Amino acid sequence: MRRFAFLCTVLLLLLLQAPVLGQTRVLLTSCREFASYPSLGYEASGNLQFLASVFSASGVTGDSLDVEDGTLSSFDALSAVTLSFFSGAQVDDLSVFYLCTHGVLSEDGGYQLILSDGAEEEAVSAGALLRLLASLPGQTLLILDACHSGAVLSYLTEDQPSLSVLTSSSSSEAAWYYLGEGVQSGALSYFASSFCTALGLYGPAEADRNGDRKVTLDEVYHQLLHALPSSTVQISSNCADTLVLPSVKGAAPLCPLTDFSYGQQLLARDACTLSFSFTLRRPVSILYRLIEYTDRGWDWAGAFSVREPSDPALQPGRMTRSFSLDADALIGDYFILQVFSVEEDALLLCSEKLFALCSNSPDNRAGLSLSGAISPEGRGLALRLSARQPVLCSVFSRSLMQEEVPLLTGYLYRPSADGANTLSLSFPPRRFLPPGSVLRIEVEDLWGASSYEVSLTTDTP
Repeated sequence: MRRFAFLCTVLLLLLLQAPVLGQTRVLLTSCREFASYPSLGYEASGNLQFLASVFSASGVTGDSLDVEDGTLSSFDALSAVTLSFFSGAQVDDLSVFYLCTHGVLSEDGGYQLILSDGAEEEAVSAGALLRLLASLPGQTLLILDACHSGAVLSYLTEDQPSLSVLTSSSSSEAAWYYLGEGVQSGALSYFASSFCTALGLYGPAEADRNGDRKVTLDEVYHQLLHALPSSTVQISSNCADTLVLPSVKGAAPLCPLTDFSYGQQLLARDACTLSFSFTLRRPVSILYRLIEYTDRGWDWAGAFSVREPSDPALQPGRMTRSFSLDADALIGDYFILQVFSVEEDALLLCSEKLFALCSNSPDNRAGLSLSGAISPEGRGLALRLSARQPVLCSVFSRSLMQEEVPLLTGYLYRPSADGANTLSLSFPPRRFLPPGSVLRIEVEDLWGASSYEVSLTTDTP
């Protein structure tokens, strides 16, 4: 009897220590018609439809899921809808707010979001939106799909610890939709596409790297870093590694092309061969598209497309493809390879990957310039790297008497207008950067890897 009582006591303690799973609510909003800005059209509506499908299949249904498509034209309207929808939120709940609209950098360095229903329009401060969402009980996640959306991170304050932010681009980048030769409008944004795939829209959730059938915000972020090459997702969170997002658990319709594996991302200009493999699930026509990065940004209009017709006799299985590129015909150092399946003229983006062309002379090695700082709110690390050549970057944390912890592996830095870019790594610094710890930055170019160690202190405003 004593042993039984002891076991009951232990079980009770374990239950008391286990986290209580609260309710998840998801509000999806977009603005598609504007009075003084270009229309986003039904592409923005497509984002909401795909996201709603993912969250619904993940078990977020009924009164816990709502869509506001093109109806919000002022901050007062947005505030009223938000506070009403999340009015039942409790301290153990998760509130997810997605907004797709135009993001605009002002001349004074500020960042505004444009709300419009096509007739009325209002520019809303990023700070006002953050204060609204930070007032909700429990954990809140803002997913912002807009140009320059990474600029919103600079508006976060220390008194908003329960608010996490995921953005589709950095402060210096645009956010893009399917467009160009062979790819017509009427699709969704590349960010929304990658986000939905990460949560399991077309099969197993690709973000679930450790296979525990749970997808954390940190896993989604790292998946998007590698899977979304046209812009650099940004994150800020105190709990990214523990914040579990709804993901599709049941059987989802499989993408016809899956399990992509790519060769080297750094290619020598005098030996520019691009190799990759994938699994064919069913016979489809395949569209390959190459997009260059020039001094004007991504050249979507000049994208080069090749279509591989469907072969009904082709059996499902592993496929290998190899393309030899004329490096002299490529203007910039970076390009994206996109792979679409085509079924009855319906396009589905199955994979995209960023590659870089490098000069093959050791005299043109990276020439690295690196700076970094822990954010003032303790939300994570911001790295800024500038190099003459494209490089792959890995980040490791090491403290006294402890093994290295990988924070990032094999990341190809995205191009930016000033030749550098900022990468945000979100993690609880006290866990991964305890006192006395250092960061080891490993940078790899065509001639191998170089290692740098830096000690970082908290950046002050």
